[in-house]
Amino acid sequence: VEMVVGGEGEQQLESLSGLYGTFPIALLVMFALLAIPLKSYLQPLVIMSVIPFGAIGAICGHFIMGADLVFFSLLGIIALSGVVVNASLVLVVSINRLRDEGMGMVNAVSKASEIRFRPIILTSVTTFIGLVPLIFTANPATFFIVPMAISLAFGVLFATLITLFLVPSLYLILHDFFDHAYNAEERALAYQH
Repeated sequence: VEMVVGGEGEQQLESLSGLYGTFPIALLVMFALLAIPLKSYLQPLVIMSVIPFGAIGAICGHFIMGADLVFFSLLGIIALSGVVVNASLVLVVSINRLRDEGMGMVNAVSKASEIRFRPIILTSVTTFIGLVPLIFTANPATFFIVPMAISLAFGVLFATLITLFLVPSLYLILHDFFDHAYNAEERALAYQH
């Protein structure tokens, strides 16, 4: 006797295997799209660091709503990965702009966080509120979309809160690390002469 997955389960397994193959490619393309205008390999990593926290928020949202994690929840999490980078991108671009204007590193990070706080929060809250009617719709026609809406709504909310702390911290850590490495190299060269 041989047991195989068939019907809807088989189709979902095929879809999942396709997602596992294409999701890393999507992340690489996203990295390239961020790296080119920022002219940096590290700043896109800082920006994309919030993606796992969006997934954590989506999973917590399912727990809060008492909903099961299903295939459409995973689709919502994948869609979320493209949405949550917006807030951190805006923050990093603001920091870079203030640094280009001659502001010190710590002051630029602090000022950019202050300037961008309200727009980032408002964007995320309005996205969450826009998805609430879909989450609480009891219509059988939209029932399969509810897990996707939960993933997007709670993922955006949680990732935004993390973004406001994580991105400025990582930006400063990277600056300190590479500034320290650069200064150590300069000292070594000066010592040799």
